[in-house]
Amino acid sequence: MFGGDILAKKHTARLDSGFIPSVNFPEQSLRVSAGRHPVVPYVPSRYRNPDYTVLNEEQIWSYLTWKEDLDEGMHVKADLGYVNLLISETLCSDMPPIRRKQRLLALYGYFDDDPALRGDIASAVFDLCVSEGMTLPIIDYGSPVLNDIASAEAFSSPPSFVSADFIKLFRPGFSEKLTGAFNATMRELDRLLRTEDGKGVVETYGNGTRSFEHRLFPGRPFMNGGNTVMSIPDARIAGRFGDAVRAVCDLVSGKKPKAGILPDYLTPAASVDDPEFRSSPVYRVEEGPYGRMHMLFGYQPLPSDFTKQMRARWEEYSNKACAYVPSGTSRAHYSEMDRAQTAYFRYWKNEIREDRYPETDTGYVWLFANEQISCFRNRAEVYRRLCGMCKAYDFTEHGLLHRLCFEYAVLFGLPPRFATSAHPESVSAVLIEFIKGHDAEVLPSCFAARAFDDACCKVACDALRQISQMLSEAGTPLETLGGVKTAPFKFAVFSATGLGHALRTTAWADLPKVESGGRLEGLLRFLLCESVEWMRMTKGRKEENRTFLFEGIDCGRILESCVSRRMSSGTVRSYEKLDLEAIARAERDLDEVTRIMATGEEPEEEAPAEETSEEPGGWGSFAESLTEAEAEYLRSALGNRLKKKDGSIEDSVNGKALDAIGDTVLEGGSIVEDYREDLEGIL
Repeated sequence: MFGGDILAKKHTARLDSGFIPSVNFPEQSLRVSAGRHPVVPYVPSRYRNPDYTVLNEEQIWSYLTWKEDLDEGMHVKADLGYVNLLISETLCSDMPPIRRKQRLLALYGYFDDDPALRGDIASAVFDLCVSEGMTLPIIDYGSPVLNDIASAEAFSSPPSFVSADFIKLFRPGFSEKLTGAFNATMRELDRLLRTEDGKGVVETYGNGTRSFEHRLFPGRPFMNGGNTVMSIPDARIAGRFGDAVRAVCDLVSGKKPKAGILPDYLTPAASVDDPEFRSSPVYRVEEGPYGRMHMLFGYQPLPSDFTKQMRARWEEYSNKACAYVPSGTSRAHYSEMDRAQTAYFRYWKNEIREDRYPETDTGYVWLFANEQISCFRNRAEVYRRLCGMCKAYDFTEHGLLHRLCFEYAVLFGLPPRFATSAHPESVSAVLIEFIKGHDAEVLPSCFAARAFDDACCKVACDALRQISQMLSEAGTPLETLGGVKTAPFKFAVFSATGLGHALRTTAWADLPKVESGGRLEGLLRFLLCESVEWMRMTKGRKEENRTFLFEGIDCGRILESCVSRRMSSGTVRSYEKLDLEAIARAERDLDEVTRIMATGEEPEEEAPAEETSEEPGGWGSFAESLTEAEAEYLRSALGNRLKKKDGSIEDSVNGKALDAIGDTVLEGGSIVEDYREDLEGIL
């Protein structure tokens, strides 16, 4: 049995859908997440925000199975409890902030049909971005206040590219095919308003700024969140600004906008071009990480003499040690840095030149990288510095350093060392460099579509290098064996720097590409998939699946030896079973000792716990919790008489169902068939 009768009864007795993870959650997560576990079907978590101490073994194994299937791209059934558990694990992981953000956004993308799940994920994304000073993605946060913040981010000058889903917050029936025309028109409107009045869209239609208090990571005590006060442009979706955006929606849809909203001289853009990536917003933090925060959304125009300032100061180095002073921005400018920031920037540059990498942030990295690519003529030295920073500072948002390293290498004929999501061709180029034995970095992010972590990546690369060496000794280089071609490729260089036209050149380069269906692609696919199987132990592997012959080389045996060496080295931990009862007992003992010390009482003997066979919640409590409108909505859905879906009622019903039975009962206006008989019984 999973967990035994006693454990199961204790968990039934303490059922609580509002449970908050304990402060030792990171330690629990580390103990459970590694090693073998049985593959089990879906078992409801029965909690809204659990940690491992309240789940029995069957639920833990079900969660681990679901998480691994999700990593492999399989969209399988889950509930709010498991989603929140994965959010908690992601937030407290040791991944760089940008990786945590990307993982949460991928999770958000999986549940595009479930607003209840998306709301909790989006809230975590928002708090992570604010606490780490990262750009807010333009998604539906499920909260009017948070969506107003995203609106200020999206439409500040110049407006960024806004997805169809976000536009539908203003105009629900908006056609997705008009998304490009909408964005082009918003940018044109902003430009015209600035030309005529010196104020952009948000300044013209907003109401100044407003401040509000926001609590970061509520319900997750292990994150040590706190209250922060934010000041943002007042661009409310429901106000005058929202009317302006709805008028643009009407304009591009061929309808007549409401009179007096848009300027008469505005006409939709004749052509719709792909929007350029907009620079990150600026976050300024005072009085510590959770002090008053001013969130200045929108692209900060560069001073007209910025390039001149940079060329005059790029040789300013200092070996006088300084304590780290945050730049306070993701795009540092000389004129905006105070004396302490300028002193630290000069010292930090000197340390980089000496291959030392002290604490820094994106603002300093961005400024120094621009200095190097703009002014420094020793290209090998520039490339060495960029690559050194790329390895030391992988927190920079949007892969800024990875992208600059790759583009700099291609532009000046240097061997590429890092792949970037901005150029898919870079993965093939870096793989070929690695196979040749050059100093190329193959990272798990190169294989983001798979359940690929650092351990899997190292094992696959070890096996790939060993196979390549064996082939080279036989006089047959691996890269020449079926499936590699070199083709010219055109792309923009340094377009992510934000320095404008002077550095936005376009380059043609002959880059190697691994052809689909070729022998090399087959070898890579085998190594990647099998390394996940070996390291994760997610499935039973048949003997025939381990055999892969390539030019007479048994690649499966080589991969097996690489896995064995890595496991014997101690870098992969064996599975440690989590003693749930011991953890619960220890927590009870600690609470009791704390109470006795506070009151001076004598310890009392613990009374035997009463067992109960009646489970709280269930269909009865679900029926009692429904309002008349919600009950009528369910009856209409049961009888196929529902004329119009109501998202707010549906969210409310599903939330109550999650609390009572651990699952949702409505999907897009239709009843979940598994629960039709139960609903008919209570209604």
